[in-house]
Formats: sequence, structure tokens, C-alpha cells
Amino acid sequence: MWMDVSRMADGAELIGEKLAEVTGEGDYVACGEEIAEDLRITDAQVEDLLAELDSARLVTDHAAYGYFADRYGVEISGVVIPGGSTDGEPSSQDLTELTALLDAEGAEALVTAKNNPNRMITALEDETESDVPVVELYESGIGEPGSDAETYQEAMIFNAEALVAALD
Repeated sequence: MWMDVSRMADGAELIGEKLAEVTGEGDYVACGEEIAEDLRITDAQVEDLLAELDSARLVTDHAAYGYFADRYGVEISGVVIPGGSTDGEPSSQDLTELTALLDAEGAEALVTAKNNPNRMITALEDETESDVPVVELYESGIGEPGSDAETYQEAMIFNAEALVAALD
């Protein structure tokens, strides 16, 4: 759910409520609400940025982008590592099928993690006959200090802007 800012906002409220319940400290509710409000502003910004795209068909390095796709209207055409794990390895048959999919149907981008790029995405880029950019996104962490993604909110805005730049 990391990739869906609206769910993160709901989570902040729930965590604040639960902490207040467990500790008896009502300030947690206000804190959760404040964070949720900030996240909802970010969610609207991400949604607005991605609404600029005519189409966003992606092949991703793993299935964690499902929440992102559902929330922001992008399509996941293929996944290198099925399931939520980033530890799996696709078979050569899986990669052949993804390459054929890219050659036949295309995609607007190949997506991988900025903090830990998946080498199979690079292999797909090399194998396909299509000219498909590789876009590195923050998918489960934030950027280093001094980066454009020091907070979760900045990371999600970075992601939306990176996709728009690559697909525009």
C-alpha cells in the first residue's frame, strides 16, 4: 500500500486513533489527522500530475505497483517478478514472454526501484525491439538527505513527475 498515498493517509489516522486508545494520549489522534491531511494534499498532487498522461502502460519489476495502478489509473501490462516479493527471479521463459509482450503490445515505460534497480528490467530494455524508457521510482523507501525525495510525500511527487517526464 506504500504506493497509494490515500491509503497511507487512512493509515495515519488509524494509527493515531489506536495509539490514543492504547496510551490514553489524545494528541495522537490530532497528529494522525494532521499527517493524513498532509498526505491527502500529496495524493491530490500525484493524481493531478498523472492525469496529464494520455496513457500509462507499465511493465514493473514486481507486483507491488498494483496499489499505485488502482489509485492513479495506470495500467500494469506485465510484471518481471510475480507476487509481492522482490527476491524472486523470473525464469528465462518469463523474460521471453515479457519481451514478446513488449514487442507485440508495447508499454510506455519499464519501472524499477530507484534505491535497488532490478537488473531484469535492464535486460528487458536490451531485449525488446521497442524503445521503452526505464523509470526508476521510490517504491519502498525515500531518498537520501539532499535528494528530491527526503520525505514520503516528496518521494511520491518525484515518482509522479518522473513518470510524466518519461511518458510525455
